[in-house]
Amino acid sequence: MATTSEVRAQAADKIIYFWQPIDKYKKQGRADKKIEMLGLQGATSTTNTKSVTTTQSKTAAIKTLGQTNQQRVVDVIFDRNNELFYRLYDIWEKEEHIGLWRVDMNFIEGNKPNRTVVAEYTECLIPNLPTTEALAGALQANLTFEVNGNARVIDDNGNPYRLNESDFENPTVLDEAIQFFYDFSHGYDNSQPSTPQAAVTPQQRPVTPTNNTGSNGNKTE
Repeated sequence: MATTSEVRAQAADKIIYFWQPIDKYKKQGRADKKIEMLGLQGATSTTNTKSVTTTQSKTAAIKTLGQTNQQRVVDVIFDRNNELFYRLYDIWEKEEHIGLWRVDMNFIEGNKPNRTVVAEYTECLIPNLPTTEALAGALQANLTFEVNGNARVIDDNGNPYRLNESDFENPTVLDEAIQFFYDFSHGYDNSQPSTPQAAVTPQQRPVTPTNNTGSNGNKTE
């Protein structure tokens, strides 16, 4: 029997994590801050586990599920000025919570500037903050974030939650998934401050005077 169905896997490298230091923002009354990138899918991925209680009977074991235990693992690559590490260290030291969004770039819908993307939200603690200092390797860490309570993955109707394009500090991440560590360069824009997606359009190219006026103000042949 012929069928038109097909199997298509999701791309794991399109799972990107975003975050906010929510305890700090609450103290500061900062309701205007948008979410910023934290890292990529970690080496050991995520865990969603419930405890199991087993009651033995003469004929079979009766099992019931108990409390939920969840972790999210993020591969965090620290930048050269180490700003991200110091921010995370401050949160770890003060035992504060962060807001963590697991964004699945496999499921982007809509048109600019009103696109949406599938995401889950958790409030997490950072129990450990190691750094991997491998020789000739990037300074990074696979950080395990302990979920406080339960992750918010689906709504009451069983549908996944979605983020709006306007929720992101840098919405162009929806265009390029993980390929946005730097943008195309014309050469003359490399002296500009290093900011994510700091694209220079052809209209911004430095203008060279086209007249033949010399430095003394007189025209030269």
